[in-house]
Amino acid sequence: MLIEEPLEQQPRHVRYLRCLAVILGCVFKRARGHSSLDTGALTAAYHVDGFGDRGHAVELGSACANWANKVHVASPEQHTYNITNDTCGIDSATAHCESYVLVALLGHGPLVLS
Repeated sequence: MLIEEPLEQQPRHVRYLRCLAVILGCVFKRARGHSSLDTGALTAAYHVDGFGDRGHAVELGSACANWANKVHVASPEQHTYNITNDTCGIDSATAHCESYVLVALLGHGPLVLS
């Protein structure tokens, strides 16, 4: 079996692993977008109808990118985040994924929570 074979011709477990690798690539692309404050990279990590859920807010991916960049810019000293857990369930052509992230925003001045 070659990786160039069409996805539908590969065994089911290989298709699952390839899809999972693409999804994890989106998680990492989003992380790189955060690091560089790149709205395009952050937005590209979501499907057109994809959304972000921060618990208190559920928004389309593009709105998440704008919110995240405003928060990161407000703490100019430094920021870091750690993807602590990623879950993904793939059912046919649909995937439901969750990533849990710890974020530290360090800046000068008073503490601001949002």
